[in-house]
Amino acid sequence: MNSVKLRRIRQAERQYHEQYYKKVHLYQKGSWLSRPIPLVMELAEKLDEKRNQPQPVRVLDLGSGVGRNAIPLAKRFMPSGGSVHCVDLLDSALQKLKEYCRRYGVEEAVTCEQADLGEVAIGKEAYDYILAAGAMEHCGSEEVLKRTVRSMAEGVRPGGILCILMNTDIEEFDKRTGAKRETMIEVVLKSDEALKLLREAAEGWEELHAEVEPLHLGINRGDVPVLMKGHCVAFGARKPPR
Repeated sequence: MNSVKLRRIRQAERQYHEQYYKKVHLYQKGSWLSRPIPLVMELAEKLDEKRNQPQPVRVLDLGSGVGRNAIPLAKRFMPSGGSVHCVDLLDSALQKLKEYCRRYGVEEAVTCEQADLGEVAIGKEAYDYILAAGAMEHCGSEEVLKRTVRSMAEGVRPGGILCILMNTDIEEFDKRTGAKRETMIEVVLKSDEALKLLREAAEGWEELHAEVEPLHLGINRGDVPVLMKGHCVAFGARKPPR
């Protein structure tokens, strides 16, 4: 993808999310922010089954947005000294996240970093739980996505868990006319390609979840109501404990 198209896609995504976060508050009923993603929370509950590190749980949430998953994870692990590090490209999302953290009383357990996912320095075996929900398709290129997934896998501690939910096969349609539009997503993989990539990154791990579900999401591109169609690949795996 050339740099001009990438900037245009990034601008469209920025506009959509900034408008949405202004209009819809965290955990608002009827929105996609209405609750944390069930799989994210289910896998979090499995962390203690085989984790043998004595230190508190460290979580990395890539593409955290305004804290849909980060805040309940912080609530879950904060009593035992755990923490959540949130990364997002949008500074406006992180500012909202900080406000919500104060509102929900978890500001001491959450740190924030404004960065492109492909530029995050994760560190080897630095986190017990690394997740990215609806974020990987926003890497700058397919090669950056592959490199980032490998870095995420390397960043999980022994006995820890990797959780990735990635939108695939994405197409966009004008809701008013049904006409197909240009897809304003950086990386559009087929579902089987994405699942193969994730399984290769977690080769030899205990697979905890692997599912492909239909995706139908109504969004706005500026003043145009758009229907996004495709699939969501949901994947979770545990790195072998030492």
